[in-house]
Amino acid sequence: MWYRKGEGERMGVMRNEDNERVGGSVNGCVGEGRGELIGREDGEDICVGDGLEKEVELVESDGEYDVVGRGMRVFDEWGRKGVGGVI
Repeated sequence: MWYRKGEGERMGVMRNEDNERVGGSVNGCVGEGRGELIGREDGEDICVGDGLEKEVELVESDGEYDVVGRGMRVFDEWGRKGVGGVI
């Protein structure tokens, strides 16, 4: 998700009254989405560089993809990258 000044109305925060778990929460967000595309990152995700931008470019340029994603790099609580390998 990105934020540009003047576009704050395009973002919001949703809170569940009950524990909907990940699937229920994602479905709720998708149902509330009003944009052409929906980008999603969890609270522990770190978006490095222009990854989200590249995903948008891929979806918009090809027309074949409905869902795209990126790989992840595992690291520990001290920031040591590669702990557990690259998935």
